[in-house]
Amino acid sequence: MSTQARTARLAVNQLRQRLPLDGPAIDRFIERFGCPIIEGERATFLYRGDVDEVWVRHRVVGLPDPLPLKRIGDSDLWAVTTVL
Repeated sequence: MSTQARTARLAVNQLRQRLPLDGPAIDRFIERFGCPIIEGERATFLYRGDVDEVWVRHRVVGLPDPLPLKRIGDSDLWAVTTVL
């Protein structure tokens, strides 16, 4: 399977396709997948809240620190996926 196909199948990318998102849909997603979401060598970090920006602090060599999350659509859910 290509990298592009694996990325498209990530849970967070499937959620992005359901825009616009409402609170109950986000609640169900987080309840189902938890956080972080581990899918093979990829980890997706989530944050939910009404903020202007979100960053993940970490100690993984080779990744930017802090690691910025991006808002999903107009929702209050933020996410970043990285290869660990």
